[in-house]
Amino acid sequence: MMNIQGKVEELKGGFVTGWVYEPLTHPLQVRVRQGEKIVVSGETNIKRKDVSELVRSEKDHGFQLKVGAQMTPTGFDTAVVEVMVGGNWYPLDKSETKKEGRYQSFDSFEGSASHEKLAALNLKHLSNRSPDKELPLKGMSVLDIGCNEGFFCIQALKMGATRVVGIDKFQKWIDLAKQRSSEVEYRVGSWWDIPDGEKFDLIFLLSAIHYEPEQKRLLDKLATHLTPTGVLVLECGAIPKAGETYWQPAVRGAGDKKYYPTIDLLVDGLLSSYSARFCGPSVKQGGDPIPRYVYHCALRRSVAILMGAAPQSGKTSLTRDFAMNGVPSYSVDNFLFRARKDPQILGKKAFEALLTMHPNPPEGLVLFGDIMLNHFFEECCDALVAELPVEFPKFIVQGQFMSYPKVRDYVAQALAKRNVRVWTMDYQDPSASASA
Repeated sequence: MMNIQGKVEELKGGFVTGWVYEPLTHPLQVRVRQGEKIVVSGETNIKRKDVSELVRSEKDHGFQLKVGAQMTPTGFDTAVVEVMVGGNWYPLDKSETKKEGRYQSFDSFEGSASHEKLAALNLKHLSNRSPDKELPLKGMSVLDIGCNEGFFCIQALKMGATRVVGIDKFQKWIDLAKQRSSEVEYRVGSWWDIPDGEKFDLIFLLSAIHYEPEQKRLLDKLATHLTPTGVLVLECGAIPKAGETYWQPAVRGAGDKKYYPTIDLLVDGLLSSYSARFCGPSVKQGGDPIPRYVYHCALRRSVAILMGAAPQSGKTSLTRDFAMNGVPSYSVDNFLFRARKDPQILGKKAFEALLTMHPNPPEGLVLFGDIMLNHFFEECCDALVAELPVEFPKFIVQGQFMSYPKVRDYVAQALAKRNVRVWTMDYQDPSASASA
């Protein structure tokens, strides 16, 4: 036989990969044959550092032949992989070919279309994050759950992340990942092993949640590991049935039955701890029984509605309507009424200073409020904000003083620091504008 070295290494994702070397011929023609049928042919055109060191040649000795989905592991067992040398075809050793192997796209191996999946994640459009579109993860801490060989960990570093942690339950993937990057902190373990109190600006949960039978519990746990403005990037399968909430069984490529939620069940049920933003479909991959989608999931935040208007403008009636739908209201008038008599509201020092300046505070809340805002503005606003029911998903802060821009802006900024979204309502009487 000719002086040929090489072997077939792997059948994965519809590709046959390996290498071959013959000192007098380059590139070498390679083909896969089943009986008399030529399934695919190609040539050695992939640079392999490990092979170059072995055979002492810097030429391209690796190959990757696309055999497609029809080439099953059983069918591959009866196939022959051949190399042409001197006008004749010679079989390559495939006795130790791996039938399962890498999942992510590395070293010219397409794997699970990792680059296409990365684009589908829309990381350049993370809301309220880095304005640098080239480094959308600049300064962030990132956790990749089920990191495999670390493809997305490495991409996070390239996008500006300052700390990246990858976790996978299989030691073999973590060992390979550590060889690819020393800047990532890799751990062997389950997603249930993330230490309590450890928080990240961004968490990847990609192509993995269907393996977890308690998906709601897992998503709720991950919410506790996000910083206040953090985002969970979720890529998962879901059933596109509008208005339906159920789990649908589906059999994956290896015959493994999993359960997938409808989109409404996913967004309104499993992701109830988040505000989920739909970012589009993900990559369709072999073995997927249903389509995948990408969501950017920020922690659900309380919403405060600052409602300012003059007396007799309908604030009370409107807030009662909100209350009937479970949205409580906070009365600024009630706050001023209590602050006029209770030293605990503003604090003893401010209350005594108020009494020194005005031994007999006016009964009218408007006059009293003007005194408070003129002389004890920050103390008054801080005390008011401290009383607000931010634990409710939505609440109203209503009163004439919420129509004062200075008060409204101060309260809004203070609430924003507590991670509360703020909306403002300021009633304007159209008849008064017309008469003016």
